[in-house]
Amino acid sequence: MLEARRLEASILDYEKFKERLSFTRSNIIPRIEKVDPPKAECMRMCGQFVYTCECSSCKSKHFAGSHRCKSRFCLECAHHRSMAYVAKTMEKLKPLLERGYIPHMITFTIRDQENLQDQVEKIKNAWRVFSNGRGTREKFKSRMVGGFRSFEVKIGRNSGLWHAHMHALFLTPPGQFEKDYEWIQPAWKKATGGDGSVELHRIRKKDGQALGILKAVIEVVKYVTSPDKMTISVDDVRFNEMYLFMKGFRAVNTWGLLRGVVKEAEELFEHGFDERVLADFMCSLCGCTEAEFKVYWAEILRKSILFDLNRKRTFTMEGSNPE
Repeated sequence: MLEARRLEASILDYEKFKERLSFTRSNIIPRIEKVDPPKAECMRMCGQFVYTCECSSCKSKHFAGSHRCKSRFCLECAHHRSMAYVAKTMEKLKPLLERGYIPHMITFTIRDQENLQDQVEKIKNAWRVFSNGRGTREKFKSRMVGGFRSFEVKIGRNSGLWHAHMHALFLTPPGQFEKDYEWIQPAWKKATGGDGSVELHRIRKKDGQALGILKAVIEVVKYVTSPDKMTISVDDVRFNEMYLFMKGFRAVNTWGLLRGVVKEAEELFEHGFDERVLADFMCSLCGCTEAEFKVYWAEILRKSILFDLNRKRTFTMEGSNPE
């Protein structure tokens, strides 16, 4: 699972960690405070405790993550959760792809609407008809034998209304149904009462590796949590409507051969610090392979130099200083 391990390594980039926290604190928490003060206070604590791997030889500190609030509206926690989903989805996909199952990526949409809950309920009802309705159930079970789908909620660029829709990655049996748009499009159109459309994307392998598949997985799972920056800019009434509706909403589902990914990914995300980081440690300064895991109050490290765990660069709490 080389691709997933690379992604796991990328989440430890300290500079991007600070950028995500900064955006959340400046743009998201003040808005949530107006509608849910306890949650806003919990989100403020995100990143206040920093995890480090301290080299046993030269005592240099290497950034290994931070305490998480685990809110779906926190960009830092959303990033970690998305990477957990990528790792577990790729883990499940790999043996299936080796057996010849064919991956596809698809977007299910319906007409933009004024009321978010009404729109999402219409999509959910349409999905039940599409996947389990009379005249479609057998086709769905035989052709879309496993999949992962996620909701994205945003504002339509042209309409200014809610543009909730679903992204999905699904598998078809080896050597069958490689081009199935002719069935999917009219079936979804009918399920939505004429308001729906689909966009089917072909996934290509590159250089003999499943990089195209990895990119498709990333594209689908990145919507499991926080809204995009354009949605954050909506007025307070719209933001409150979105927040209160999405707060307890299950935005991801799996079926068939990919069933179980959600549970496994959430367990990986909940685990927090991964002890394998210590097992794989190598100091970028002295080459030592032993380290001690330590937790610091972020303010204490404000003037300290932290080394990125996976790259030969250094950062301070005030800004980056590439070596």
